[in-house]
Amino acid sequence: MTGRSGFRLRDLAIESVRNVLAARGLSVVTAAVALFASAAIVVGTAFEVHQLSGKYDEFVAAGGNVSLITPIEEGYLSAARCEELNVLPGVISAGGRSEFSGVHPALAPEVTAWIVRGTPTFADVMWPNLSYGGTRSSVTVGSYLVDRLGLTADSWLRLDTPDGTRDLQVGQIPLGVPRDPTYDRAIFVPEVGLAEVDSCFVEAEPSAASRVAKVLDGWFDQRVGISPFTHEIGPTDNDLVTRLSRFLPFGALFTVLAMFVVWIRARKADYALYQLLGMQARTRLFFASAEYLLLILVPMSIGSLVALVAARPLLTGGLVLSSVSLDLAVLASGSLLAPTIGVLALGRSDVVGELKGR
Repeated sequence: MTGRSGFRLRDLAIESVRNVLAARGLSVVTAAVALFASAAIVVGTAFEVHQLSGKYDEFVAAGGNVSLITPIEEGYLSAARCEELNVLPGVISAGGRSEFSGVHPALAPEVTAWIVRGTPTFADVMWPNLSYGGTRSSVTVGSYLVDRLGLTADSWLRLDTPDGTRDLQVGQIPLGVPRDPTYDRAIFVPEVGLAEVDSCFVEAEPSAASRVAKVLDGWFDQRVGISPFTHEIGPTDNDLVTRLSRFLPFGALFTVLAMFVVWIRARKADYALYQLLGMQARTRLFFASAEYLLLILVPMSIGSLVALVAARPLLTGGLVLSSVSLDLAVLASGSLLAPTIGVLALGRSDVVGELKGR
């Protein structure tokens, strides 16, 4: 296959390889810049977004997407209505609390514990990722009391309450910490068919938080106050948009394009010779594209793959992967302009002057 100027495309490709090998020093520098540019994007973006993602996970674990609903006027909320929130799209879990009072374990009367009653799904909100060994009707005991009293699942716990002693069988021992540290000392007793609760806790999916909040405002047949469970401020979408690593693809792209222009202009005399031999502008563009493939695209691909393997511990979650992919796409798509920019950088050659070295 030949171009209009008579140059065989296969010969052009072979000539491109020879030119790259001939200018070994500049070729190595150009390829190294492309390789490290892509690797820097992977590592830099993965590190920063992983940090943001970790902070957001901590924010969610602390109850960042949990809303606390309480009646504005004196009275209680409907427990059934609170439980019905569990079937609302976008809600992870919802549960109500009806009692929170102090008690003392008979085994350690000096220890203050809290007896908590509520709807069965209240434990899902207070202890995220709670693994049920029994059923939702089982008693859940906070980790502090478990360690302090040496409790295990199915242990019996005697409590001294203002109304006398009370025996409860332990059903659930949470593996993680509760969203409210106070509940480390709590004994949660779920009650099926509870009529009223003093507060309702609702955890929404991050993507549905605003939509769920609008529904909550008119969910109960009374005026209610809706407040965040925690006043901690977590990472926002704006933090992702304004991250410093967002500049990496553009800085890397500018560096790669500039380096390729340096490569092309260093071989201006060669291109002048090709022009003297009848190479047309379209063929010069193909020639520059072949050199771009060897010096830019291949090294960038290698750098990306190596960096992805090296940064694998940071590539957790879809947010990190999508951010890295997007930044790499910016670099790769922008670098496609390199052959055109390189040919334009040659300008209108003075063939004789270039061959004489002027």
